[in-house]
Amino acid sequence: MTTLGRWIASIILFASIVFPNSRFPIPDSRFPIPDARFPTTAAKSNP
Repeated sequence: MTTLGRWIASIILFASIVFPNSRFPIPDSRFPIPDARFPTTAAKSNP
């Protein structure tokens, strides 16, 4: 995954969490993203 793709994905993921009832509903089934692709998620679980 490129840096740009990860940046966009993180923004979309952040927006979907902060605004669950926003104008851009994103079903989790469309984006099966393993935690390994997000170092921030792995860092929280493994400090």
